[in-house]
Amino acid sequence: MAETDVQRQRRSSKSVAWSVRIIATITFFVILYFAIVFISEPAGHLKMFQLSGVPGQAAVRALGVAMVVWLCTYPLVIFNPRTNIKMFFIVLLQQVVTLAGALIIRMGMPAGYATLAGTLNIFILADAICTALLLVTFIWMIVLMMLERHDDKKRAKAEARAAEAAERNAEEAADAEPLEGEYETAPVGELPAGDDSASAPPETKRKPETDPLDPFRLP
Repeated sequence: MAETDVQRQRRSSKSVAWSVRIIATITFFVILYFAIVFISEPAGHLKMFQLSGVPGQAAVRALGVAMVVWLCTYPLVIFNPRTNIKMFFIVLLQQVVTLAGALIIRMGMPAGYATLAGTLNIFILADAICTALLLVTFIWMIVLMMLERHDDKKRAKAEARAAEAAERNAEEAADAEPLEGEYETAPVGELPAGDDSASAPPETKRKPETDPLDPFRLP
């Protein structure tokens, strides 16, 4: 993969991470707001749940406490969703379970509870929007992480092959180099130093010397 594609992929991954941070942060503070309101002023929210009295206030406060417990998984996702991808999955699972639970409660309600039904409809709509956004960003992030991991493996294999080729070339070059003093020959047309046979004049065949008084001398 070209370098520009890798850079583009990394920018996309960072954009997805920031999208997750923004969505999770907005969800966190919205839930935290309702949790604080339900815990601090339960009496002011009895009507929206069609509750009354001390039991109703206790139920509203319990809902606020449950929301606070639910938020404990969000900070790690807001800090770094890529590193804490498993926690991100837990947050998404919480959203899905909450949405499914609210839908089951709403569909099982009998007629005559319009106020409570309206409250549940608001919660269902908010949960559905948040769940959809988190689901899209989660899938997008997983796909990008898989592509990055695939590219890293390809790069590692290419680097390993290049290192092996370089090592083989170095070994072949070392084997091809002669040892010091080996295969030394004199240049063409020159004899090794100390050989004077070429410069010596050719020997001439000399006739044997004979005595002129030798009776066996041929005429």
